[in-house]
Amino acid sequence: MTKWNTKTRTHLYESLKKIFGPYSGWGKTNYPKHNQAGYEKFKADFTVWFKQESGQEITIGAVASQVAWAVTHQKDIKEQGFVWNYILNKAAALDAGFIKSNNLPNSMQLEYPDADDLDTPQTDLRL
Repeated sequence: MTKWNTKTRTHLYESLKKIFGPYSGWGKTNYPKHNQAGYEKFKADFTVWFKQESGQEITIGAVASQVAWAVTHQKDIKEQGFVWNYILNKAAALDAGFIKSNNLPNSMQLEYPDADDLDTPQTDLRL
């Protein structure tokens, strides 16, 4: 079982929104402007919940890293594992209402390794 999954990410972003409000009102990039101490406590508490839920330990830094994938704007992501984290965290945060569509990029360029070996057809989905 992977440490982070849809359920844990959804719980993370729903909890953040409930406690601290949507990201658009935070006023700082990495924490709510007027409640940094509360956010630090939240991250510690979340690691406890995560262990109870999954049986796996994570660090406070791992929680911060997931949130960073949801709220930062990436110009270039080269490694598949990072692309995976970017997409899944953006999706979970958007679904939870923690971020809004303006936190998504206007466009993305996708490159696949061994594109000829893909099991799915390549389609241009531009509208």
